[in-house]
Amino acid sequence: MEQPQWIFCPACKNKTRLKIKEDTVLENLFVAEQNEEYIETGIIPKFSLCSDGVAWFQQHGQWQDGSYTPKAGDIIFFDWESDGNSDHVGIVEKIEDGIVYTIEGNSDDACKQRNYPIGSSVVCGYGIPMY
Repeated sequence: MEQPQWIFCPACKNKTRLKIKEDTVLENLFVAEQNEEYIETGIIPKFSLCSDGVAWFQQHGQWQDGSYTPKAGDIIFFDWESDGNSDHVGIVEKIEDGIVYTIEGNSDDACKQRNYPIGSSVVCGYGIPMY
């Protein structure tokens, strides 16, 4: 079996699979990993399991459910399986006309811009960093 090819996402510097899709837009993007001070000072947690990220924001009183209208820089957590557990994460890039635009790694094996209506059933909530 062939091993997946890895490249580094130009936005978050984390590994993503295969390639950056042609329609990915990476402008006006905030990424915590590019500013280590945010992680070192506890503004943003460093986590690998989405559930750990959710727990951190909840424990720090910085959590909003999926009905919240986010702001650019908020961390968006998804629950694709509707089982109450977050299994994907991204960062809010912008909000326009009731649509949340995100940047997500490992989205269809790439780093991509996605969008969802505010209140979408796949959004379990938002971490609100204290920038």
